Amino acid sequence: MKKIISLLVLTAVTSAYGQIQATPAPPSTEAAPSQAIQATPAAAAPAATTTAAPAKSVSTSVTTAKKEKPKSPWSGSFLSEVSRNANINHSKLLDVDNPTKRTDASLFFALTVKYKSSAKNSFSLANYVARDIVTNPASDTDDDWSVKNARVGWTRATDITLLGSAPIAMPFSISLPTSYDSRKAGFIGGFRFTPTVSWELNPTWSVSHMFRTDVNFQNPPTDVYKSDYLTEKATVLMTNSLTLSANLTDTVSISQSVGTASRAVNLKNPLGMDQTGAELDVSSGISWMALPTLSVDFSVGQAAPLQGNGYLATQVYDDNQYKLYHEAQTGYTLDLTYLF
Repeated sequence: MKKIISLLVLTAVTSAYGQIQATPAPPSTEAAPSQAIQATPAAAAPAATTTAAPAKSVSTSVTTAKKEKPKSPWSGSFLSEVSRNANINHSKLLDVDNPTKRTDASLFFALTVKYKSSAKNSFSLANYVARDIVTNPASDTDDDWSVKNARVGWTRATDITLLGSAPIAMPFSISLPTSYDSRKAGFIGGFRFTPTVSWELNPTWSVSHMFRTDVNFQNPPTDVYKSDYLTEKATVLMTNSLTLSANLTDTVSISQSVGTASRAVNLKNPLGMDQTGAELDVSSGISWMALPTLSVDFSVGQAAPLQGNGYLATQVYDDNQYKLYHEAQTGYTLDLTYLF
């Protein structure tokens, strides 16, 4: 009997010992919920990722759509200009004996609409309204508002460069006889070509050269149309200017330019045209981008004329030489340009 009891006791002790060895299981069981909670996200992560993926994909597609939204091919500008133009060649400035009275204030408004048909081609249509306030007008109508001729333009972008310049664009435009005054004067049409070559010296400084050619054709309204008038009465204005510009800030820049202008008539002999006048122009300007869509520009210019005795020329100085820094030849211009 004692053996049986001892055997039972031994069995119970062994069983208890086995339970003692298994005692760590309860702490493990207590930790299990925590581990299960931590493991659950991991186990559920694929589902969470799968759930979030569509939202992320939608967000990305929206962002991409915004970035890749095509820019409208339409754009334009509205220019308001106030100027005091004292160009001594101005036909309305009549007082030759007292050139200090040769003042001519002007108000000028221009609306331009542009359409970019491709990466290399863009077209424009512009029209102008102006009013001259002349000190000594030739008639009472000189100070009236007038609508100027409309101008149609085409600009062709090219990959042509010159000595490391930026690509040179080719801007062409045609002036149409849309105003009554121009048709009354016999104006038929005009052609303008204005290429500009620009060199960026560094992020602050740049240099540009502008060469502009204007050719205007007319036929006297009192005469029967003659093809010879297209060449004999054609007037040519050739302008060259070299400009040095500096960016003072992201929105403010200054410039200094010097250039020449030459007027001539009669295209029958392009190399021997009759020069009607020439001048040297010096101008200083400052430009401020007040808003991304609003530019404010102010300039002061000097025009030193060299007068001739040819067609439409005016003799002012006895020595017939260039003269700078004269009150009669100083011009001021303030431009406000709104871009849209």
